[in-house]
Amino acid sequence: MENLDLEATIAWTHAIGSNLNVEGVVRSFLLAAMQRFRARQVGMFFCDPVGGHFLPEARILSANGPERLPIGAERLPLALASDVLQTTQGSSQVAVPTDPSLVCLPAATAGNVVAVVFVARPDALTPAEQAEFRFLASLAATSLHNARVHEAAARQSHVREVLNTNILGIVVWERGGRILEANEAFMKIVGYAGHESSLPASLDALTPDEWKPVIRNREAQFSGGGVLPPLEREFFRRDGSRAPVLVTATRLDEESLQRVTFVLDLSERRRAEEDLENARAELAHVSKVTALTALAGSIAHEINQPLMAIVAYGSAAIRWLNKETPNVDEARDSIERLVLEGHRAGAIILGILSLLKKHAERTEPLDLNALVKTTVQIFQPDAVRSKVRIQLDLAAQLPQIVGDKLQLQQLIGNLVVNGLEAMAGLTPDARLLSICSAQRGDWVEVSVRDSGKGLGAEATERIFEPLFTTKEEGLGMGLSVCKLIVEAHAGRLWVSRDEAGHTAFRFALPVMSPLHLPPMTDTASTK
Repeated sequence: MENLDLEATIAWTHAIGSNLNVEGVVRSFLLAAMQRFRARQVGMFFCDPVGGHFLPEARILSANGPERLPIGAERLPLALASDVLQTTQGSSQVAVPTDPSLVCLPAATAGNVVAVVFVARPDALTPAEQAEFRFLASLAATSLHNARVHEAAARQSHVREVLNTNILGIVVWERGGRILEANEAFMKIVGYAGHESSLPASLDALTPDEWKPVIRNREAQFSGGGVLPPLEREFFRRDGSRAPVLVTATRLDEESLQRVTFVLDLSERRRAEEDLENARAELAHVSKVTALTALAGSIAHEINQPLMAIVAYGSAAIRWLNKETPNVDEARDSIERLVLEGHRAGAIILGILSLLKKHAERTEPLDLNALVKTTVQIFQPDAVRSKVRIQLDLAAQLPQIVGDKLQLQQLIGNLVVNGLEAMAGLTPDARLLSICSAQRGDWVEVSVRDSGKGLGAEATERIFEPLFTTKEEGLGMGLSVCKLIVEAHAGRLWVSRDEAGHTAFRFALPVMSPLHLPPMTDTASTK
């Protein structure tokens, strides 16, 4: 038995051994060694629980105070500590390097090395001081072990509380993927709620093959500690389908082999994204059909009038030719053909319109504010790509209107897209699209204002004409389609400019049934 200072050993045992947390044990050990041996620096390398290598971070105490350093830092004797770990295997023999002022030895309990400790001071330790250092190292090893057992029990209790929350899916597993515990929320995500006994023993069995290399690379990152960044991945469900999830993972502590993964179910978000894409596709289809309808209407308007005139004049010519003064048969045949061709042209145009109008409009009570918000949400990705900020200023308790939901969404969407395109030449910080709603008597008014350079006088006059456009690309049908939709709802669409020259497209729709409309005055359109 080595001769030790009894008073000092009692004080050390109380200061170090009474701690029930690892941090307290480390702090007390470093302080005791620093004071007892008048050291320049004392430190501790922590061993992996399975042994064989150090954890990434070491602890030291010097005149600069306590510090955490990566084990490869120049101020740490990593080479000597590694030699101690590999050769002594729990031996309490002091390792003395070429410089006797640096002493390094293992801190072991029950044959397991839990740490390697060192002392550096101007002169060598005396034999009595070496004995005291061995005692301190042994005391630190035992205290570290006890503190870890205590913290593991507390951690298990805390993990149990977290698992029982069921706010997120949580699965506790160990290196290699073996599942230790999983909460009810995780079971529901992977479809094993009520079938817990059939849950695979390993996360690997729940992972599709294409995700396995990614997961292996992420698990390797645990060697660096900390929390893994979020990752969108998939788990196999019990029925073989796939559950889209967002996961992050961490170790329970630096020494633990156990990991905990937090799982957020993205199924609802994926369904919402699919619904949004379907809505965008439906709006795009409505846009194409409405544009073609408007184009056919424009053609009908432009061609039917002269065709009907040809029919009328041709019929009159036949009547005149049949009176007293006879005319040649060839003239009559030509005029009759003219009449027939005129009727045929009209029938062709009517056929096109009939083909495009597959069903009647579906009118229903609508909240225009909600329709604006839904449409803006659909086109928000386009705004982000265009670096445009959308600002909503919607009146509270706006009365309902009656209309076709899809057509009105197309109306608002066309105005939003028109505004986004109008600001393409501005710097991103100047791009602002403002959408406002208000009640004007028995009318509900919506304005879409962009911060672009505005329209000229000629463009303002013709902006709603079919095939008229101020853009290098496009057919010029978007705003004419908007006009048709508004008119079909017994409303009005117009354009205005503010003092800064910015353009605002406004439309007003009646609050009441189109059968009982109040008169639409010019004053409402200028507010």
